[in-house]
Amino acid sequence: MPRTLLIDNYDSYVDVLAHVIAGVEGVAPIVVKNDDFAGVEALRNARAFSRVVIGPGPGTPTKDEDLGVSVELLGGENGDGKGCEWAILGVCLGHQALVARSGGTCVKNPKGPAHGRVVGVKHDFKCILFDGVPSGGENGFVVTRYHSLATTACGAEFVERAWAEDDGTVMAIEHVELPRFGVQFHPESVCTAFGEVMIRNFLRACENAGFGNAALGVPRALGDADVSDEGAMRAVPVTTSTVRLVHDVVNVRERGVSSEDVFWSVFGGDDGTDCFWLDTADESKGRFSFMGGRGGKMWRRATFKLAHAPECRDHTAGDEKVRWRVGGVSCARRAPGTLTIEDASGTKTTSTLERGFVQWLDDELRRRDVSKADASALPFDLHGGFVGYLGYEMRDECDSLPPTKDSPLPDAAMFLTDRFIAFDHLTGDAYIVGLYDESDGEGERLDAEAWIVLKKSSIESLEPTSVRAMSDAFASASSAELLEKTGFSWRRTRDEYISDIEASQEAIVNGDTYEVCLTNMLHRSRSTPGDRADALRELYSELRRSNAAPYASYLSFTIDENSPPLTVLCCSPERFLRHTQDGALEAKPIKGTTARAHPLGGDADRAAATWLENNAKDRAENLMIVDLLRNDLARVSDVGSVEVPGLMKIESYATVHQLVSTVRSRRRSDVSQMDVVRSTYPGGSMTGAPKIRTMEIIDALETGPRMVYSGSIGFFSFSSAFDLNIVIRSVVARGDDRWIGAGGAITILSDPEEEWREIELKSAALLRAVARVETKH
Repeated sequence: MPRTLLIDNYDSYVDVLAHVIAGVEGVAPIVVKNDDFAGVEALRNARAFSRVVIGPGPGTPTKDEDLGVSVELLGGENGDGKGCEWAILGVCLGHQALVARSGGTCVKNPKGPAHGRVVGVKHDFKCILFDGVPSGGENGFVVTRYHSLATTACGAEFVERAWAEDDGTVMAIEHVELPRFGVQFHPESVCTAFGEVMIRNFLRACENAGFGNAALGVPRALGDADVSDEGAMRAVPVTTSTVRLVHDVVNVRERGVSSEDVFWSVFGGDDGTDCFWLDTADESKGRFSFMGGRGGKMWRRATFKLAHAPECRDHTAGDEKVRWRVGGVSCARRAPGTLTIEDASGTKTTSTLERGFVQWLDDELRRRDVSKADASALPFDLHGGFVGYLGYEMRDECDSLPPTKDSPLPDAAMFLTDRFIAFDHLTGDAYIVGLYDESDGEGERLDAEAWIVLKKSSIESLEPTSVRAMSDAFASASSAELLEKTGFSWRRTRDEYISDIEASQEAIVNGDTYEVCLTNMLHRSRSTPGDRADALRELYSELRRSNAAPYASYLSFTIDENSPPLTVLCCSPERFLRHTQDGALEAKPIKGTTARAHPLGGDADRAAATWLENNAKDRAENLMIVDLLRNDLARVSDVGSVEVPGLMKIESYATVHQLVSTVRSRRRSDVSQMDVVRSTYPGGSMTGAPKIRTMEIIDALETGPRMVYSGSIGFFSFSSAFDLNIVIRSVVARGDDRWIGAGGAITILSDPEEEWREIELKSAALLRAVARVETKH
């Protein structure tokens, strides 16, 4: 039976649209990239489709390279009538293409770009597309607009059917004879009402005109199982080893001992290297913290370095400042990178990873199975596995875009942890956990148990320590004063950053992006008293006191015995993605920030939160990323399982209010935990939308690598669970070097001066902590 062909214009919302079509039609659409000419030709010859949905995307409908295969599907460049053998629904760019390729006019919207804008729509009740859909926002018909161009004249082949209530822009068109429709909004957006009804009406119009029938039942998956350029999904290999867990529990709350007391005493003392702390510093927003150091026989430290960035050989488009590759992700991936592993005995091995670090992690996780009985005795999801970070440039190995900058730091660093402590902030219990490979025999179990006894004794002997607040001498210091005091300087000056913002907005006006998550980097390279390991520990203690966050972390890696350790101090409030043992996925994107007002909780502070909650710019930012993450999760989730239980809720932290949403779904059974990472990394809240072209624009503007910043810190458990943050609000230290990243989402509503002040606000909390600690020393 012919199906629906869905053209993916390298947008970041098309997979959610595919879910909607699959749920309504009862069969998954055939999703094809717009530069897959051979694939579409083969499908056409096989009569595999009878209707076409031309999806949204960046670009201009008069440019063949932006439409790709859709040019012929629409009837050719000259309107010669080819393509009349199928029905068409055009969404946004697809809608504009219907107009522009049939004699109509589609230009830059005279009312300005409208991205993430939710508006009421009125229609004339004459189009089948709107059967059962009320007219007007007051009656519940609201839609999400993502467009910079707009229809100003339909031409002779189409008639207008719907209009935006806020500015009168044409929102829908219908062909005068054929079952062809266009909508200048996203029917799949979380804030669009009656999206499924409109898709069902389109399919009914197709049936009425003889262009295929809907199937029965709803598929769990869409199209092929492949979510990466690396090839089709792999069957899960035969497990080569079973991991056993032993543990003991000691309650420390009754003695006033904190998780910080435990970490610095048990793992972070002495030189403080080769240790980790995934720290729920804001205990009101999370339950468990995990900490560990060098361990037993299974322990490894793995550091990975990508090869040098390749030269792009493809044709490019854009202006002198903002450029991108035409078409899809066709630039060559980097050459194989280098993995260095050190085990607990100090033995090092270095190898070239032909299949990449993400695949290496996947293989390592797949070949171990945790005893379900042992795991079920623990109330958390980390059952041994890998703990550390993936840098932003690791997007090279994901279904993303090859980075153009080289990081001076490892692109990924992980510990395989087989000895750790989980701290339960709800009960005050410390779970001391040891792992061993069952095939290694009784001796390894005894070693793990002996380690647990030793650590339990150490914890039971701890006395609580009081964390004395440091001086607030820098509480009122300006950004300029903090920079002078700490010696940091911006990679991009104020004027350069504002110029980048303006370039981003020009790209938005031209229809090439909707939202650009632009960042800047503070850096210094000098020797100070604050470089000592104990000062870095003090700095982290100060950060978690003054900027408590639920996804904080302290990581320290001995990268090379001849060079100083790499230390990452992070107080992130943002979860990137969590995956539970049973396949539930959850993302919590943050977009929208405003400073808190003192006294905290007072009238002025509440007013600041209310202002943020109702601010049109921040709501648009958040909505665009929510829809992007829905799309990323849709690629690896059961059809119909993607939901948004919390949309744009206020969460308050020590120095800022933030606008936070929650997106959830259910992982498909045919994908692994690392396949999910491939599909979603890097987090959309650090790229913008649509992801591919926006990252290209970012690469053209940002002059250096993001490194750890904008990446993720967390764990990948042997039990298939993982929990990853977004690396923001962080200080990265190695030797004399310090890096602090800061950024913000640029939309058409952004004020460049305000955006500069926002990155000053975000970095100031970190700079104050640095100043306090270094003044003390």
